[in-house]
Amino acid sequence: LPDYRILFTRGEKTEKEHVVDLFVVDTTGRNEVQLTQSGTINSDAKVSFDGRKIVWKRWDVQKNSDIAVWMMNADGSSQIRLAAGWEPAWGPNGREVIYRRVGDFVPGEPWDEDDPKVHGSLWIMNVDTKEKRQLLPKTNNGLSND
Repeated sequence: LPDYRILFTRGEKTEKEHVVDLFVVDTTGRNEVQLTQSGTINSDAKVSFDGRKIVWKRWDVQKNSDIAVWMMNADGSSQIRLAAGWEPAWGPNGREVIYRRVGDFVPGEPWDEDDPKVHGSLWIMNVDTKEKRQLLPKTNNGLSND
């Protein structure tokens, strides 16, 4: 992030709720700003190379649904959902986001780490055009409806 700001998460877990939000703070420990307030888990945040955008995973754990990749400006404005998926990372050109699509993994249920279908597939999206392409495993056309 520009101006020597640090991006971090802070959360709270109760019997009924699990909430994690994204924050930034300067290196003096002052000027803390909360970027997300969604009532969900916000994690795996990555800052773009130019420091202007952040991608992250948002998971509505209370409803055990909608694990998705989101993007926002570095100040927390203009939050938009990009696609179903998790573990986002910026592509080498800074205009694309690479992420994992959720496979047959059901949040909150046990899963076999050795079963390849639970790991989903690897996708890349142009953040300007929202065009998506599947990288792995290879498919017939690599298109998605999400």
